[in-house]
Amino acid sequence: MKRLVVSVLGAVVVAGCGVGVAEDDGASVEAAQDELSTTRSAKASGLTVWLDKDVSPVERGGATVWVLRGHASGDLTGAFSFICDDALGAATLTDARTFEIAFEWRDFEVALAPRSVYLSLTTAARRDYYATYSVAPRLTTFSGSSSIWVDANLVPHAEADGLHWVGAFTTSKAATAANVYNDIDTDPGVTQLAPKSWDYAWPNTSQMLSMPMGGAPLFFRADFANGTSVTKRAQVVVSVPALSLSTQAPY
Repeated sequence: MKRLVVSVLGAVVVAGCGVGVAEDDGASVEAAQDELSTTRSAKASGLTVWLDKDVSPVERGGATVWVLRGHASGDLTGAFSFICDDALGAATLTDARTFEIAFEWRDFEVALAPRSVYLSLTTAARRDYYATYSVAPRLTTFSGSSSIWVDANLVPHAEADGLHWVGAFTTSKAATAANVYNDIDTDPGVTQLAPKSWDYAWPNTSQMLSMPMGGAPLFFRADFANGTSVTKRAQVVVSVPALSLSTQAPY
């Protein structure tokens, strides 16, 4: 099946109102440092803003909302989350210097398009700042056999029926079969690309996001001609790849 690639997951965001993110160079040292970090930060004209690296699914009022929390180095009086002059998510001050952005399901699907999302912050000194970020799913917390290598990125592909989320993994030697599965019956489809290369795909955002919502791990299994098999385990999370801050409006 022919796929149109929307973007390659990686560091943040293009300027302006358009959709897209910049490509990640995949450096192993940077990846290791990224795993140890729990926040993103950016500074502009005397203010520093931090965002949690991971977006948290939270049950509120009987529904799941996706919450991104942050704080600033100075007192705040207002916050507004938006794209292209339209509100996206509900930005709320939770204290003088802390805030959260809560995305209901429809808004979170839009944020994952992928695209730039903007956060306007007003300080007690009546200065306006604009944070730019994106949100993207990725795999983390790997464990299991070193005979399976799993790419941490999940890449959106545009299909006629919407976004498909595609990942990739390789095996140390040619495998006769491979499978990707979880315990909540939202298994992605698996396609063999070469004797040691495979991809897997969820046909929509809802199935892909059921992984972090349910807290269920994702398992990778490969079977070899000698009768042996190996497995690897990972967790799906939704993260903020990067963050920037400016005193200038994004457009």
